[in-house]
Amino acid sequence: MEQISNEIPSSELGESKENPITPPVNKPWGIYLVAVWCFFGIGGFTNPLFKSLISSAQDSPQLVPVIGLLYIGGLLGLIVGTLKLNRFWLVLCALLMGLIGVFQLLSIVTFVLVGQVTIPMLVIKLFYAVPSCACAWYCARPSFLNMASNYTVYKKQVAMQKHVQKQLMRGNV
Repeated sequence: MEQISNEIPSSELGESKENPITPPVNKPWGIYLVAVWCFFGIGGFTNPLFKSLISSAQDSPQLVPVIGLLYIGGLLGLIVGTLKLNRFWLVLCALLMGLIGVFQLLSIVTFVLVGQVTIPMLVIKLFYAVPSCACAWYCARPSFLNMASNYTVYKKQVAMQKHVQKQLMRGNV
């Protein structure tokens, strides 16, 4: 009598025996807070820099829309890339947030050493420093970056499954 094996047949073409399908990965809710702070924190922090760049470029009127487009495109790219859990954008977000947080903390220390610290200025600096440092820590954690990589792989697999199902329904396979 023939034995029935419960093993999945392999093609012996050098494929690994690992499970090729990754388990579902949910997007963490904290990434939405990071994206909001990217808009308000980085957008608010870099807005004076953007305005000074625009005012210095008033001599060449064709350069002003290009600078504006690059600024808005970069900010939106950072927000969308962060929301998609793209590793490059997450690391860039962590780097920018970390720089903003460290800059604000150093400016607080500078004002304290000089003796020109006021309560409203301290509140505004801390308003930027604390969320920026928290977002930088959140995005730069190795466990979060690993989860983001797993999420990206899972989303690609889901997209491929949808594509194959669509092709099967059309009869193209």
